Amino acid sequence: TRPVLTAPLVVFQFCLLVVAAFALARRMFSDRAAAFACALVGCSPIVAWATAMGQETGLIAIALAALLLYLPRDRVDATDGGAVFAGLAAGLAAVAREYGLALILFGLGLALVRRLSARSLGLFLGAAAVAALPWYTRNWIRTGNPLVSLNVGGWFPVNEVHAWMNQSYQAEFGW
Repeated sequence: TRPVLTAPLVVFQFCLLVVAAFALARRMFSDRAAAFACALVGCSPIVAWATAMGQETGLIAIALAALLLYLPRDRVDATDGGAVFAGLAAGLAAVAREYGLALILFGLGLALVRRLSARSLGLFLGAAAVAALPWYTRNWIRTGNPLVSLNVGGWFPVNEVHAWMNQSYQAEFGW
């Protein structure tokens, strides 16, 4: 209700996304590409809007950028710290929102494609678990459902009003 209280976090998220785009482009391409990526993200209305909402969108974008930046590119490039930081980024995306769990799966798939060692893979998954499991365990204890109120094949109890609302969205919009 008081934007002045969330404004510093929103501004920090936006700046961090610009810096992350610069770092990723520099790592993958060149200094020139990094400057272009920085300008592109800095001028993007969708990035500004996604972070200005002050919700999870900016945090998940930062987590994705960090995952791509820190996950080792191959076995030769692999460092323990890189795998751990990438795992923490993926785990924190999962804490920001349930669909952030997809970043852990994405990181796992990327690690397999990059043929990282079992050690790097274990460090990545372990760090992601350390970051995400406490939140999902808390939710499971408090609500009986680690995903709070999302229906997971009928395995866990859900809030019936929330389930009805999702069903009405699906009936109305078809997705």
